[in-house]
Amino acid sequence: VEAVTSPCKEIGFLTEVSNQMRQRLSPLTQNLKMLEDEAAMYSVAAAQTAGQAKLVYTALTALASARLQLLHGEINAAAEQMKGPLRVIEKRVAQLKAVIALRAITVLEPQRATQATQGDNWIHSSNDEKACAIEIHTTAATQDKCGTDLTDGAHVTAVASELADLKTLKLMPDSFLAAPKLQATVQGRGSMGSIGTAVGKGVCMTSAASLGSAADGVGLKKLTIKAENTPVDVHMTANSGQSDECEPLKSAATGLIVTDKEVAHAICQNRKGEIQAQTPIGIADLSILRADATMQTIAQLLTTGSEDKQATATAKQEAVEKVFGGRDTKVAEIYIKPLKTQTITLQLASGKRTAKISDLGDTNNYAYALAVAFHNNKASQNEAAGKNPKGDETKAGTETPAAGTEEKKDGDNKAEVCTAVEEKDCDKNKCTWDKEKNQCKVKEGAAVICAVIKVLLVLAVLVF
Repeated sequence: VEAVTSPCKEIGFLTEVSNQMRQRLSPLTQNLKMLEDEAAMYSVAAAQTAGQAKLVYTALTALASARLQLLHGEINAAAEQMKGPLRVIEKRVAQLKAVIALRAITVLEPQRATQATQGDNWIHSSNDEKACAIEIHTTAATQDKCGTDLTDGAHVTAVASELADLKTLKLMPDSFLAAPKLQATVQGRGSMGSIGTAVGKGVCMTSAASLGSAADGVGLKKLTIKAENTPVDVHMTANSGQSDECEPLKSAATGLIVTDKEVAHAICQNRKGEIQAQTPIGIADLSILRADATMQTIAQLLTTGSEDKQATATAKQEAVEKVFGGRDTKVAEIYIKPLKTQTITLQLASGKRTAKISDLGDTNNYAYALAVAFHNNKASQNEAAGKNPKGDETKAGTETPAAGTEEKKDGDNKAEVCTAVEEKDCDKNKCTWDKEKNQCKVKEGAAVICAVIKVLLVLAVLVF
């Protein structure tokens, strides 16, 4: 704070403060991208799988989406909170630059005066006063003189480490932003009534006279700008900087000038505050997922269709375990890590694309990949419905780590066969189409007939 000793250094300080505020959102936006990729990856995996794997990926999709929505809300709230203070700081910096430019006048040069005229009896009531009009021309600096004060020094480099604990600032006083004060030196000689038509640089004189010889004259000898470049202490917090609470503004800001107290209040409001980043789901162990309140709700909705408000902590954790296939399931090893290298092929009119499903979050490929994943899974189900289950094959590119754990224990299980999603694909010999529920179901009695046939075959083998 003590390092702010000039208007230029205040600009450097305020610029770095605004940078630090904005940088708080930078890691959160990176976190947002990570969750977008995760949500997209799990949803594509859910679309192209069945059974336990589909349940797992659906749960992970829901959790990633919930965290994504939460982070969106936190980022938007933080950005909205920063908007006002950042605007105050930006206006202050712009005003400081404008005043620095105005105060960078290097010369205030009186010009040749106009001929003296009868005055307005300003000093005295007599009619022998004379008025001498003089123009003042200025020469201002055209280059930025702040130099390294904008970027180097403790007033910039210490902001990151000190901002959260600051209670008092060094800022230029409000008077610096007001109209500059000028000091004029006026000199005169002789009788005002004798001043005639002769003029010079900044002076009116006796007729036909010249500077250095005129017996009577009056003029502007010197004009200077009074410097007011000393910063003052401005308390951000109440009780003269002794409290941790921000000093409230006594009145709403309505003036054109951003005051030092407005700047202090704006910085105080945002000198602290961090948003907790959402951790990637892919590194979570089942023990962590089991304790996650959002996942517990998701698990109950997936398994029972509703959330039980009366459920015990143990029951909620067991619901999560059920979704993931048991207490000892290695979620990351079985379900997540294999997805990191999995690709999906998109046959588009513009050409063939191959995309990693772990990098779909912010690309146009996500929508296409989701559609292709659903199609591939549907095609696999249709193939399974028309083949001997022992010769069933998983469609290339759609296999999941969990597929190997779902072995068919009964090759002739009709419930496995009657899985078609359209009426035309429903096996009429073994299944029946339920029009009300719009699904393919096992024919009544089919399972019993199958069992009887099996028994007869076994007897035949034993007899012969």
